[in-house]
Amino acid sequence: MSHIELCLASRSFYPVFSGVGLRFLRYLPGLKERGIHTRVLTGTPISHKAKSSGIDSAWQGYRPGDLLPPRMVDDVPVYTVRLPDTGVSRRVFIYGRTLARFCKLPDYHPDLVQILSLPLWATPWLLELRRLNIPTVFTYSLTQELSSNPVKRNIQRLYQRLPLQTVDHVVVSSMVVRDRVERLGVSTPMSVIPHGVDLKRFRPPATNAERQKMRQTLGIDETAPIIVTVGGVSPRKGTDLLLSAWRQLAPKCPDSHLVIVGPRHDLADSNLEWFRRKLQDLISLSGAPDRIHFVGLVENVEEYLQAADLFVFTSLREGMPNAVLEAMATGLPVITTPFLGFPDEFGRPGEQFFLIDRDPGSLADLVERLLQDKSLRAMPGQSGLRWVKSQMSLETSLDQYADLYRALAGRYGAQKTRKDDGISGPNHNASGREENSPIW
Repeated sequence: MSHIELCLASRSFYPVFSGVGLRFLRYLPGLKERGIHTRVLTGTPISHKAKSSGIDSAWQGYRPGDLLPPRMVDDVPVYTVRLPDTGVSRRVFIYGRTLARFCKLPDYHPDLVQILSLPLWATPWLLELRRLNIPTVFTYSLTQELSSNPVKRNIQRLYQRLPLQTVDHVVVSSMVVRDRVERLGVSTPMSVIPHGVDLKRFRPPATNAERQKMRQTLGIDETAPIIVTVGGVSPRKGTDLLLSAWRQLAPKCPDSHLVIVGPRHDLADSNLEWFRRKLQDLISLSGAPDRIHFVGLVENVEEYLQAADLFVFTSLREGMPNAVLEAMATGLPVITTPFLGFPDEFGRPGEQFFLIDRDPGSLADLVERLLQDKSLRAMPGQSGLRWVKSQMSLETSLDQYADLYRALAGRYGAQKTRKDDGISGPNHNASGREENSPIW
């Protein structure tokens, strides 16, 4: 079986926190087993994202447009272009221009480009990839809310539709998201590929010692109830709703602990100062700040899930959040509130998960009932686990992506033509700077 050269284009990539970026990072070994060889082109993050991900801004000595020395992540080469810290359109322009030129390097000829971020300003470079006869796939991961104002709504529809019309194929995670994309007027061919879960990594603890490992690290008693959530601390993720519910729950469940896994965007982004103050007030009013554990961005999410008794998800807007599926795969009972883009592929409320209104009191009451009644939370935990095993296997998703990539590469590959435009591949000197580095 001949292999496919894939360029993964993601302006944010590990170690910068990005849900879709982390998901594809987990996909890459399985894609390689299927003959899909990947190079990643990413960009330097803006300062607050670097701070929230705990990243040292070592790229400050480079000029916008320079390529940093490539690094290896899980045996995958990652190339990073230095982007300016301000100006969204300028960042996209420089990244898009670099992507087009990266795909024209004399020593690199990708069969297709998988794109994870697609703002309007990327359209000229998508057209350039089309001119080069390189097929493009965009994975549409996050639903966008449209304005209630008819004029603004039409502008938003146009803004979202144009780049989607410029790629060769769109992948969505659920039928709900597919319907939303179609309502934008997008006619690009589309596939529904649900997010796959690595069932070898995300699974119930095999032994009590495995369950207790993270509890000991956190200093939590082996019998104390643990509520866990996974996601960045931000308004969109609904951290304020969760802490509002915790404020009511903490006095009623004095042994319980709340574990929040994800980067502290509220601390890193000065624009979220108001949100940070709101969270701090809620934490203080709960009377139990010592039982709230902000653990930040971690590599071992599965260990926190295995230590927990209950998973809560309070986001406002999603595509298909892997955090929920990973909690199900761990055998945890899941409570989620409604969000824009809620997928049918989660299963049925009351069977595979609990669905509760976005009300702190209602959420607190349900959590309390589940923590006090082990039998009540056992059924959806086991049902959710069976559902993920039967419907959301990572292997199935990888097969679908690999088949799609091969079909597109086969359709366009025989017609590829390129010409050398004088840009050489990344060739770094001893200082780490590229020799004759162009300003892309």
